Amino acid sequence: MKPYHRFHYIYSLQYIRYAFLLSVLPLIRALLIFDLPSLITALKQDGIIFIVVMLFSVIQWLAAGYRYSGGRITIQQGVLLSRQTVISRPMIAAIELRQPLYCRLLGACITTIYYKHRPKPVTLCLFYQDALQLADELLPLKRESAIFRAVGAERLSFTVLSANLITTSILMIASAKKTANSLGNGFNQFAFSNLERMEKFVEQIFPVGLAWLTSLIFVLASIALLFSFLHTAGFVVCRNGGVIVAKGGLITKTERRILASAVTACDVRTTPIARLLRRSAVYLHAGGFSGSDMPLMVYRRGNEEQLQKLMPEFYVSHSVLGPVRGRSLVQFIWLSGSAFLLCISLTAVSAWLMPDIAPLLGLPSFLLFISLLVSLEAFFTESVRRGSNRTLELCYSRFLTRHRVCIFTSQTCFCFSQHPLLTYRQRCNLTLRLPCGLRFRVRSIPDYQANTLPLIL
Repeated sequence: MKPYHRFHYIYSLQYIRYAFLLSVLPLIRALLIFDLPSLITALKQDGIIFIVVMLFSVIQWLAAGYRYSGGRITIQQGVLLSRQTVISRPMIAAIELRQPLYCRLLGACITTIYYKHRPKPVTLCLFYQDALQLADELLPLKRESAIFRAVGAERLSFTVLSANLITTSILMIASAKKTANSLGNGFNQFAFSNLERMEKFVEQIFPVGLAWLTSLIFVLASIALLFSFLHTAGFVVCRNGGVIVAKGGLITKTERRILASAVTACDVRTTPIARLLRRSAVYLHAGGFSGSDMPLMVYRRGNEEQLQKLMPEFYVSHSVLGPVRGRSLVQFIWLSGSAFLLCISLTAVSAWLMPDIAPLLGLPSFLLFISLLVSLEAFFTESVRRGSNRTLELCYSRFLTRHRVCIFTSQTCFCFSQHPLLTYRQRCNLTLRLPCGLRFRVRSIPDYQANTLPLIL
């Protein structure tokens, strides 16, 4: 039997953070009250804590490891509570090798193994050569032929589309933290019992906040584009035998190997920026792997051959119109329409009473208007179709994004729901679930499709 390979030394650092949390509070307390004896005592206690945790980390590192033999990878972890995980090669859908800058400096590689029928992956911290050898044993590569490279105009499209999700996430996190810091935990009490203070808060913050909000949006967008550019530098996608390989990056090097036979769905997403660039981002789902943080490649309508080189079963119909007769327009536009009317009303009132904050409300009004247009488009395009090679094509819209999903697996769960209006119109809503936990929802499809869909795959 082969001996266990050791994890990288970074593996032991996961326990150091607990020691830091235990030791930082006494230090902060001693520094705040300027008590030198308490500070010295806290430093001694922290030293003991760090020594104990370091010894524990070393013992854990010595007791942990992995080995690959007989088509199975065995992972050993723990000392007092020993745990052994065995993963057979047929269970694996994808493997990701990720090297942030600090890992590259230390020769480490964060290796993530994704299952075919389980959403939660397994993450290991290995030496880079060991990680590369493990990836070659689990998903070996035979030959390489590049299908997509992020260069020229495609590079710009790929960078902008990759930055969409990053910019949105940063803006949401920053806004949430700023709101929490400004309002505190007692927001309800502050809002209802201190209306005068709320009015002063609005009068003082909004004029200054408008200028800062505009600056913040441009700064965060520039940072997101910079990080996305660095993340997608030298990005290349190829089909290597039965494995789809995507690798690239400048600061953080990433290599993803996806088993082609394990791919369950291909999601082509079209955002407003993608419409201007006439490009769409392509995401592959394989078991528990979704890769939603970065698109696999950029797709241009009419260039289906490029995607079919990755997945020969890929099919997207040229006609985007769905069965409109009998649909209720209200079902598609009520949410975005109501939010748009509310926001545009607030903008009109603020332009009359408080002109300084009208531009601040104009930005969400513009986004909600685009969302309303996307919802109106969904009324005509949202549908379920049968593709070639017994595949299933779904077209639906969510907020600002239109999704065209091609389902490759027959291991699906169909859920049909109706309310009285849909029953009267002989229509229903479809929710399709995949084994890994992914869920897709298409609204207002005809009843006859509900009876035939399970027979398509």
